[in-house]
Amino acid sequence: MPRTAQRSAPGLTVEIDRPDRSYFMAGDTLTGFVVLDLTKVTFFHSVRLQLYGRAKTKITKSNGTRCAIYRSRRVLFNIQQTLHIGQVDCGSGEHAWRFAIQIPNHPASGQECGDELAVLSTTPAYLATEGGITQHALPTTFNTTFERKLGFVKAEGYIEYYLRVVVFEKGKPKASMVCTKVLFLRARSTDEPAEDFKTRPTEQNCIVRSIKLHPSHADNPPPTRTTLERVLQPSKRTQHALNFHITHPTIIQLDHPNPLPFAVSVEPTPPPTSTSGPLEIRLTNLRLFLQSTTRVRAPSIFGETHKVLEYELTSKRMDHMIPTHTPLNLTNFLDIHVHRTLCARAPGELFKQRPLFSSFKTYNIAVSYELCWELKLDCAGQVVVVKTGKGEGQACEVLDTSEADREKQDVVEGWAEGRVGRDWEGHIVVTNTALRTVNIVLNGVSALT
Repeated sequence: MPRTAQRSAPGLTVEIDRPDRSYFMAGDTLTGFVVLDLTKVTFFHSVRLQLYGRAKTKITKSNGTRCAIYRSRRVLFNIQQTLHIGQVDCGSGEHAWRFAIQIPNHPASGQECGDELAVLSTTPAYLATEGGITQHALPTTFNTTFERKLGFVKAEGYIEYYLRVVVFEKGKPKASMVCTKVLFLRARSTDEPAEDFKTRPTEQNCIVRSIKLHPSHADNPPPTRTTLERVLQPSKRTQHALNFHITHPTIIQLDHPNPLPFAVSVEPTPPPTSTSGPLEIRLTNLRLFLQSTTRVRAPSIFGETHKVLEYELTSKRMDHMIPTHTPLNLTNFLDIHVHRTLCARAPGELFKQRPLFSSFKTYNIAVSYELCWELKLDCAGQVVVVKTGKGEGQACEVLDTSEADREKQDVVEGWAEGRVGRDWEGHIVVTNTALRTVNIVLNGVSALT
């Protein structure tokens, strides 16, 4: 089940205004022309335009002798327009129909799309198939394919949008010509960069046992006999219980101008029998990474198929003393900015550049993230590791680049407002921004003369 590809037909083309635009958003109005070459197409009765969006999945299970395929198709919207019916009152040559069609802001209900609601298990990881469907935003164009060798399972998931023109001949129910133009749709983000990362403290505990924690051996090494006795009887070694408070963000926005906040504090709680002095704890290594989980499901299949990736945020060696009862703010030192492409790896694979998608969930595809860390500390000569275990990462939401920052990027990329486009007749169309620029130059020349 491959994703929908561009499809052309001889004598039939679709030309969208501003063809240099690399993506569209929900609520945008697509305008352009459908051009039909009458020298190549002589017999036709109607021309129809279709704007289509859907989420589809396919899961293949094989045990070597049998193969089972499970599919799911969910229509997000299906908007149709009839551009022409009947004969064309013109001679040979090109004939064009002007169109304007708006991308909806939300998915349509199953009844409006004529889609059969599949029987799927109810879980908060996915969008429910009933109740409040039209209140959710359209997801970004997305595709994923992965295999799970254990069990011989292959999963495919696609969220796709396209504009299709269909030409029918008189007396024939099936389309005689089809032209498909694939659209890249980007979900809307916040208007301005997020002001609040919604930081949250997470508590983790560990116990440090060391001979050096005893006051008599804090500076001088203990005798060999004492060392052996305390190694063979670890319960007699002096110990400290360390209570770590890690402050981390729960919202991460791509290309945010401010670095991600991150702070660490520790509260040592020695037992009543301990007579040790102040405890020195040094942070020697810190690793932060995002763990993404892509879930794909289909009806009539038990469970779900998922893929896990680790996006590396930072990995640094350091030598920072962590004061007790006072947070060590590492925000400016780490200076972490999350971009659209990061080094990532799947379990058992090497790191390579991969795109980072914003968090979303739809009817049968979902992408979620967890923030994970690994801290290595030096405490009384012992190496202490504080990390998030498997499945213990802190849930966080990844937002796309803000609209204000995206507009700046679009200006740099060169296709924002002010570009020069070509209409279907070949004339040069100058946009309003370019006209304002020309007027400013002319006024300046007039003032000089």
